[in-house]
Order: sequence, then C-alpha cells, then structure tokens
Amino acid sequence: MNRGGRGFTRPSGAGTIRVLVRCLATRVVGHGAARSLNLCTIQTGSGTAAAFNIAQSGPNIGSLSLIAPPIPTTPTPGATANPQHLALVPSASLAYVANFNTSPGFANGSIAAFSINSGALTSTGLLFNPPGQFSPTVVVAVDPGLVYVAAAFSVAGYTIANPATGELSQIAAPIDAGLHRIFGATVDPHAAHLFTVDCVINLSTLQCDEGSVSSFEIGSGGALSSPVTTPTMNPIFPRAIAVDPNSNFAYVIGGPSPQGPGWIESFAIGGATPEPIAQLPAGTLPESVVVDPTDRFVYVTDDVGNVLAYEITPATGELTGPTTVASGIPGADLRTIVLVTVQLP
Repeated sequence: MNRGGRGFTRPSGAGTIRVLVRCLATRVVGHGAARSLNLCTIQTGSGTAAAFNIAQSGPNIGSLSLIAPPIPTTPTPGATANPQHLALVPSASLAYVANFNTSPGFANGSIAAFSINSGALTSTGLLFNPPGQFSPTVVVAVDPGLVYVAAAFSVAGYTIANPATGELSQIAAPIDAGLHRIFGATVDPHAAHLFTVDCVINLSTLQCDEGSVSSFEIGSGGALSSPVTTPTMNPIFPRAIAVDPNSNFAYVIGGPSPQGPGWIESFAIGGATPEPIAQLPAGTLPESVVVDPTDRFVYVTDDVGNVLAYEITPATGELTGPTTVASGIPGADLRTIVLVTVQLP
C-alpha cells in the first residue's frame, strides 16, 4: 500500500466534512500517468476519513491502495448536527450539507452552506429549513448553479441566489413524494434527470414494505417534472443510487438495519422508465455507492468498514463481483464515498 506521505494531511481544526473536501482537493497522482483516480470515504459514526488510489492498469486494475492511514476528525464547523450528505459546487467554491437534525430551532433538519478555500470549509453563516420540506436527507448540486434537496417525503430545486453566502432561491414548490420516504438521490452526468430511491415504511413494523426508484426530468431553469417510479427488486430499505458516466445505467444499494445483509441492483435508465436488470449481494448494510468515470467499476461502502468493487459489463450494465478491495477500516459507518479524477498538468 502507498503510504509515502503524499496527500492526506490533517489541517488544524479539521472537521468531518472538511476532511472530505480536503481529500477532494488533494493532488495524489501516479508516476507517468495522464490522470489519477482517487476514492475517498468518510465515517460519520467513528469520525475518521480515508483516501485510496485506484489502480488504472495491470493485473490488479480497479484495486485500491490506501494513500495514508485513516485520520481522526472532529465535528464539522458551524451549527450542524448529524450531517447526512455533502454536495459541492466547484465553480462557486461552495459546499452544502444536509443535516437530519441540528441546533435548536431546526428540529426538522437544515441545509448549511460553506465556502471552500484550498480544500477547507468555512461556514458562510447560512443555515435554513428548506421551505415546505421535512428532515432533508440528501443535497445534490449541478454545477454551476442548481441545487436539489431531497427530504423525507419531497424533492425541491433551487438556484444559487448569492454565491458569497450560498443563499438559495426555491425554483418551485416541493414535489410531494406521497408516502415514499426518500433515502438517496443523484443527478445523471448529463443533468437530464434527478433520481431518488425511496420506500413506503410500514408504521406498525417500521420496515420498508416497498422500495422504488424515481426519475424526475430536469427542465428549463432546473424545474422538475412529476416522477416516474419503478419498484426495486428487493423492497428492503434502498439507501443510495449512482449513475454511470454515459447515463445508461443506475445502481441502487440497500439492506436492513442494523447491519443486515445488503444488496445492489442495476437498472437501465435510457428509456422513460427505469428498468431493473439484476441483483447481487453487497456486504453488510451498504451505505454509499459510486461509479468510476471510466465506466468499468462500481464501488460500495458498508457499515462495517469494507469497500466492495464490482466490474461493469458495458453493453448490459450487469455487474460481476463483489471483490472486497478494502477492509478493516477503523470504525465503521462508511457513510459517504466520493470518487475524484485528478488531471495532471
């Protein structure tokens, strides 16, 4: 493993989200390569972060090498609590954090804005309840100026009204998801659709009786259409979704809590309605999923400190695997996974 001291260093006063963004800004590159692919994970439960380099050639292509040992972190700056998701707007040097719960006065959750300076985060002072939304779970940014907030039972789009503070202006009233509790969201690389994963929770058993994938068309000015919804093959708590670089396939992860056997499903998204393809096992309570920009691998993090890799069949979107490419990461709850492409000069 590469422990050569490059890349991950701990700045003074680093915070949970701050370290993730510092990882994004780090230039860790392979010798003689045109670019390097780096994968970063962060554990919200244990308060540690780790970065890996992804092998781009040779017999171990797709494997991970730890860039530096996982480092401890401290709470995020600003009045936030229980951060669930992070979105970056690079052109505006802004980051947004969705908080499930936060300080007094924000019991229903909040969105916080941070400015980015050399990879570090500084609170802009913006902390607000998304109008008409309850318990924001996911915030998704579309560079240069769109932000989508997926909350418990609704989705809303925003434009960035003030880049200095990150102030957001709601495009339209939130779209009601009915009884579907939203757990994950993403925008495809062509910025044509917003996808969410959600489930109908049985209030008697507190189990997910029906999981689904919903597709919202992104129209003029960032406005969202009514969703087209497809059931997941496994109804048990879909948690996150990622889309391949060509916007042909989506990958959904899920599993029962606490620490039950996980699953990953592939969907074709080229048509009007997401179409399920196949399902495979995915570790123990998978938390996050990402597709590498070369469209060769899908990476999944789980609740017990593992990173799993799947190989993509490009023509069909089907997956083979998984292979455990990292394990025993101190702590657990690998909540966020980010894949970073670094272009060399």
